[in-house]
Amino acid sequence: MHSSDDERAGKPDPAVYLKTAMRMGVKPEECIAIEDSYRGVLAAHRAGMKVIAIPDKHLKGHEGFTRVNLLLNSLEEVNDETLEMIRSEIG
Repeated sequence: MHSSDDERAGKPDPAVYLKTAMRMGVKPEECIAIEDSYRGVLAAHRAGMKVIAIPDKHLKGHEGFTRVNLLLNSLEEVNDETLEMIRSEIG
């Protein structure tokens, strides 16, 4: 477990995502980040990760969510099918 609170710079700096990938022993480009904030989306994008966003309904139209690979309404929509869609983009 790792938090941006543990990093010198918070999101949208990608450090939290880069360190998490390193600790897991995977390349950032092999990761899928799930975010609810546009600053988090930007951080994951800057880290080179694919991004699924589940923003609050009041923020859904925010331009910060245009960088996502998949925009969902609820965590309940994260399933094998949606993850496979993103995995196929990773190659």
